[in-house]
Amino acid sequence: MKFIILLLLSNLAIAETFEFNRMDSFADFEIKFLLTHETDNSNQAVLDCQSFIQKLDFFDEQGSLVSENVIDITECEQIYNNTVSCFNNKQNKCFDTEDIFNTACVCN
Repeated sequence: MKFIILLLLSNLAIAETFEFNRMDSFADFEIKFLLTHETDNSNQAVLDCQSFIQKLDFFDEQGSLVSENVIDITECEQIYNNTVSCFNNKQNKCFDTEDIFNTACVCN
């Protein structure tokens, strides 16, 4: 029982939020995107809907992988559409690494 509680607490400690307001495509890729924030480029994410394995990966200021998320093409499209919708409404897009499918634009 103690092990389960420690495991749950450790998962809460590694959850991070990332806030973005810019999405650029990669050269030679139609549906692979770099997510950044124009005033704070320390954190980035890559939404890759084109490779053999679709993913949403988050990177810290040193470029180290913080959270790797394998998703399917439908989930990739859902994340893309939600992100574009936030940007079109002049809002940032906030991601929680423990809940990447949350459709809220702003961080709580």
